[in-house]
Amino acid sequence: MQIPHFNPLYHVALDLGTAWTRAASPEGRRTAVKTERRGKAGVQAGAVADASTCTEILQDLFKTLRPSFSAFPRRLSVLATVSSCATDEERQAMTATLYRSGAWSVTLVPQPLAAAIGAGLDPGSDYAQMVVDVGDGFTEYAVIRSGKVEMAHSVKVGCSALRDSIAMHCPSDADRGGEILRWLETCPLRETREAGAAPAGFSQELKGALEGPLGFLAEGSLQLFRSLPDRVACEVIESGITLVGGGALLRELQLRMAERTGLAVRVPGNPLTAVIEGAAQVIPYAS
Repeated sequence: MQIPHFNPLYHVALDLGTAWTRAASPEGRRTAVKTERRGKAGVQAGAVADASTCTEILQDLFKTLRPSFSAFPRRLSVLATVSSCATDEERQAMTATLYRSGAWSVTLVPQPLAAAIGAGLDPGSDYAQMVVDVGDGFTEYAVIRSGKVEMAHSVKVGCSALRDSIAMHCPSDADRGGEILRWLETCPLRETREAGAAPAGFSQELKGALEGPLGFLAEGSLQLFRSLPDRVACEVIESGITLVGGGALLRELQLRMAERTGLAVRVPGNPLTAVIEGAAQVIPYAS
């Protein structure tokens, strides 16, 4: 009689973000929670900021993905995405937090590779591809090729910078930051000149408050492109930019990035979940 194979581990993919933390199992179960508890942020600018808050969040998150029934105890194996620009200290802090949260084993994978897989790219291609992930408090620009991150840089600026700029320059509109960003998902700033195109009270001051962060985020893609060797740059010209994360929903950012670089900018159908979906697909190869 053939004895069935028993896997003592159960696997979870994790995307620990500034605003949201997402987790998924290889079987397709997913869950997401805000990365804060009692007003304390667990993550800031892509790195663990409060280990206790992160631990509390992750322990609850892992419980929801634990197998509902098992005849034998199973240990948690976590595959977590991490910025390819993270320092050794930031990697160690994330690993320690995951072990403290109940993980028996931890594997870290570069976030740009997970994003590329989740967005439908072939990260193993011999041709270079640029991936830009604009999160809430952190943006990473990376060029991948042959399953590796060839070049990357990151900035501690994301969608939250747009809300902060609105609050700073237009205090009367501070409470409308979320509404304004949702509106920008479909209507670029340049279209606000049309009568009735913008929400009520969309002033020139409000447009000016958005100009700085949007321009800064678009400029980051140009800086990386200009730093590429000629051959790699030619390959990126052909493949364009794949834009993911919450910032990918902003039509204005898509247009500005395309204008500044002269490259085609592609947004997949799953910009918010590309990273976690890609990470879940990596699990069978990393375990």
